[in-house]
Amino acid sequence: EQEKFDEALAALDKAAELAPAAPGIYQQRGELYRMKGDFPQAIEQFTKVLNMQPGLVLPLIHRSEAYLNNKQYDEALADIETVIKANPELTVAHGLKAQTLASMERFPEAIEELKKLTDDETAQPEFQLQLALYHLFSGANASELAGVDAVLAEAGVKSLPRAKCVVLVGNKISPGNP
Repeated sequence: EQEKFDEALAALDKAAELAPAAPGIYQQRGELYRMKGDFPQAIEQFTKVLNMQPGLVLPLIHRSEAYLNNKQYDEALADIETVIKANPELTVAHGLKAQTLASMERFPEAIEELKKLTDDETAQPEFQLQLALYHLFSGANASELAGVDAVLAEAGVKSLPRAKCVVLVGNKISPGNP
């Protein structure tokens, strides 16, 4: 896989020599670095794109993800809030904002952000799961969580345990590939 990465990067380097003002080249370079896990390089490439064409949504989202993975939470939050301000209907942006807030251990805000995505019957299941996990990690009283009183009473649980937060972000995470 490293060989494929190096080949792709070499091809993009040649393309950048021929067309140094083409933002798509730097977008692709950023994608490669992000997939490889080299988040500082990914951030640098996405920043080049944004310097050429400010306000593009995709590089802002991907730079926000790279900042999040690099534990630069304030920068991640600033980028994703820029996306949401321009595109309030973009659910992926709200999900990423919730992830960023949770990484900052700002669980009440993360919960509020996810509630925007889970208030109707068309909500994606992964957002429902995220919401449940953030409630768990927040240490909220069970009585504050809508719809869980009966379930917790039946299970004999009076309060939720406090849990440590681990946020996994990536495109190759699955139960079979931790």
